[in-house]
Amino acid sequence: KAFVKWAAVNEVDFEWQIPFKMPNGKTYWIDAQITSGEHAGKWIEIKGYFRDDAQEKWEWFHETYPNSELWNKNKLKIFDGMSIKKKFLF
Repeated sequence: KAFVKWAAVNEVDFEWQIPFKMPNGKTYWIDAQITSGEHAGKWIEIKGYFRDDAQEKWEWFHETYPNSELWNKNKLKIFDGMSIKKKFLF
């Protein structure tokens, strides 16, 4: 919800829930890829906490795609409080 609100307020386009096949055959679903604006091409994983093998999958993805970021609840709280158009620096 907070990411979508941030994207709407900042007029940022994004793709949602993109699957990637890992070398071990498992599928990793990254939450979003920003497709417009100054952060176009950045991959975003939104996590409150990691379950089971989620940490391992994220580490693989981040190593493979270093232009990825993990957005936790603290970063999302900032977005959720936005009511006017603001740029958020990554």
